[in-house]
Amino acid sequence: MGENINKFSDKLKNFNQFINENVGHDVWYHGSNKPVDKFLFSLIGKNSDRITNYHGYGIYFVDNIKTAKSYGDIIIKIVINPNSDILEGNITSEQLLKIYNQLIEEGVKLRDSDYKWYNNPTYGEYSVLTDVEEFYDIFMRFYGDTFKSNKEVSEFLIRCGIDGLKVINDVGDKILVIFNEDIIKIVN
Repeated sequence: MGENINKFSDKLKNFNQFINENVGHDVWYHGSNKPVDKFLFSLIGKNSDRITNYHGYGIYFVDNIKTAKSYGDIIIKIVINPNSDILEGNITSEQLLKIYNQLIEEGVKLRDSDYKWYNNPTYGEYSVLTDVEEFYDIFMRFYGDTFKSNKEVSEFLIRCGIDGLKVINDVGDKILVIFNEDIIKIVN
């Protein structure tokens, strides 16, 4: 009987550890045709013929398992570190300041309006850069002399301390694009 109690206690301990590690975390899914032990930024596009960088260069996840299955039969379930800095909706003032400071640190040629814009952002119809959905397009238009691809923008965002972004695509799928592979935890 004592052995059964110990087995049950161990199972309960493992279950509680799993719950404690994953409560409050959004679960995301990645569909693949090959098993994935670890997601690596350096391998983006190496093992798939369905690569799209429409929402930026990164590792793509969706919140719907059915959508993930449309990308591959092997489904990988993940959570991300809750301390991650993810662009979502309107980019926050703190995130904009991180971007601005990194632009200065890297010696990127700024526009005359950048200081005011990054340090006192306004959100509205003509403030597209504050909208994650349009971020890459606008950012490369503003700083095209420095950033010539989505990959270069994503690598810059990592240097800013920004780990990824969340968007909703035109058919309503919630998409998570991760630049910093270190924040990903596979849970299945």
